[in-house]
Formats: sequence, C-alpha cells, structure tokens
Amino acid sequence: MTSRRSSTRGTKPQRTKRPTTARETPPERTALLVEAKKLRAKKRFSQNFLIDESVIQKIVSALHLQCGDTIVEIGPGAGFLTQALVKDPAQVVGIELENSMCRYLKGKFKTADNFTLYEQDVLKFSFDEIKPKKFKIVGNLPYNITSPILFYLVGEIHQAEHALRKRAQQITLMVQKEVAERITAEPGTKGYNHLSIAVQFWCEARYEFTVPPNAFYPRPKVESAVITLTPREAPLCKVEDPEFFARFIQGVFRYRRKTLKNALQQSGFLAGFAAEDISGTILESLGIAPQARAETLSIQQFVELAHAVRQHTRQG
Repeated sequence: MTSRRSSTRGTKPQRTKRPTTARETPPERTALLVEAKKLRAKKRFSQNFLIDESVIQKIVSALHLQCGDTIVEIGPGAGFLTQALVKDPAQVVGIELENSMCRYLKGKFKTADNFTLYEQDVLKFSFDEIKPKKFKIVGNLPYNITSPILFYLVGEIHQAEHALRKRAQQITLMVQKEVAERITAEPGTKGYNHLSIAVQFWCEARYEFTVPPNAFYPRPKVESAVITLTPREAPLCKVEDPEFFARFIQGVFRYRRKTLKNALQQSGFLAGFAAEDISGTILESLGIAPQARAETLSIQQFVELAHAVRQHTRQG
C-alpha cells in the first residue's frame, strides 16, 4: 500500500488566491472611489477627494452633532463629507470656490432642504451671512493655503476682538500631519514652535486622528490629520503688547536650535546687550536657564520673557 506521504512527494500544496480587488480597494471605499474618478481633481485647487467612509464617520463623530446645530463646511468639493452631514439633524452650509464643484454639489444636493451653498472664496466670505449666532466649522484645508485660512478663522494673537472666534463653537479641520502636530504640540516636544503658541493662545487644540494618503483620491504625498480647535472666551495669558509678543515668538523660534541667550541676541531683540546681561538680568531672574532652548518654554514663560525683554530694552 502506498503511503499518503509517498504519494504527495515532490508536489507543493496549492494556495487559495485572495481577490486582489478587496486588497487594493477596501469595500467601504469602492463607491466613493468610483464617483471620485469620474471627477477631475484640479491640482491648482489642491483637490484630493476623501473616499474613506470610516474617516468620514470619524470626522462626523468629532463634531458631536446635536439637533439644531449649524455646520459650516469649508471646501466641500465632491460632497462626500457633506453627504454624511446632511443625514444628521443639522443645517449644513458649504463654501466652495471651484465652479465645476459648485455645479456638481447643486445637482447632488438639490433635494436636500438642509444644505445651502455659497460660491465664494472662504478668505473673502462674510460669516455674517450665516444667521445662527453659533455654529461649528469643518473642512479639509488645501495644504498650500492652510495658514491664511487658519488665522482667518481663529484670528491673530493681537486680535482681541474677532467676531468669528466668538461665534464658532468648534473648528474641526483636516490639515497636513506635520502642521497638525505643530498646532497641537506641547512645550518640550519636537513640533512645538511659534505656530503652536499663536493658535493655542486663543484656542484649545486637540489632535483627533491621523489620516493616511490612501484615504484620498488622488493620493497626496504626505499624511494628513484631523484636529479640533475650541475658541477660548479669553486669551490663555494676559499680554501687555500682543503685537510685540507675536513678533517676539517668531523671532526667537527662528533660532530654535540655539540657546535662548544666543537666540535673543541673534534675533535682534537684545542685540545691543552683552551676553552676561541677558543671562544674568533677564533669563535667570525669570528662573530660565540661559542654556535652555525656545521649545522648552511654556506660553506663560514666553509671555513673561517677552515682557521682561520689552522692559529691559526700554530702560536701556
């Protein structure tokens, strides 16, 4: 009798092949991917359509929607996130600049009575057009104009009065991951810089989650991330001269690889003073080691340092 072992000698076990389509295109993204491919993404508008349904649902969850909420969506594009938002008990207001996308959105949501579209550049849009006193903002920001839109929404450090900041309950944005890490960074971390301070001065900043390139069509070359900014009723710290403070943090972080003592001299704020004067009179009086670097200081410490430098130069 021939054994089972001898009868199979020299043959290799057959492996069942898995369908390649399931691996290349997850089922939950198939319908959105097909729709996205029918549209022509324009590079000059940095268009990358979000096609991952699970990411869309995570964004919706981050908004904590309630009945009666008004959501302002910046750059709805193909309307994939919009489609999820209009299903909830909320009024959705879209602000879209690109003409072909506006036509597409009008046709797609022509029967949705809780969707309103404004064909405008968000940087020129007057939020007075939105009637409810309070609303939430959401959007996938083009990477090339993230900073202008960001500060248009939350205001600069020196803007004590900023109408939009008073009306926005929360601002949930998708940005480049590196930018998200900087905005939400804490002192002592790699990403902490002047952008962290400028945003956190007026907003609580929270990193929600990372979004991989394959969640988009076409795929971007970098990872993205979703963050939530919650405007503060008052600034994080009291600053006597906000405009000087804004210039000060930018100047010092320009030399972030240097010690604070050297950064203060090379940035020009204390260029006429001796190094010993800077370390002994200013830094050590605030309990800051002269060899410390900018990224180690809290926002409150930066406020105190900026005030001390300003007073020192006046006296000098």
